[in-house]
Amino acid sequence: DKRKDAVKKVIAAMTVGKDVSSLFTDVVNCMQTENLELKKLVYLYLINYAKSQPDLAILAVNTFVK
Repeated sequence: DKRKDAVKKVIAAMTVGKDVSSLFTDVVNCMQTENLELKKLVYLYLINYAKSQPDLAILAVNTFVK
């Protein structure tokens, strides 16, 4: 899945300290999937950037709950 590979690259960049917060909306949009691994990756990203973008994080959590 291309989305999963893309999110993995974003998580890898985030892990080494690169600022990938500009991709917040794009990553969160990947949440609406049946792929559990992709959901977990998005969740990791969300945890990391929720403090810097709390309004978007709340919207993302609402999407996650659905």
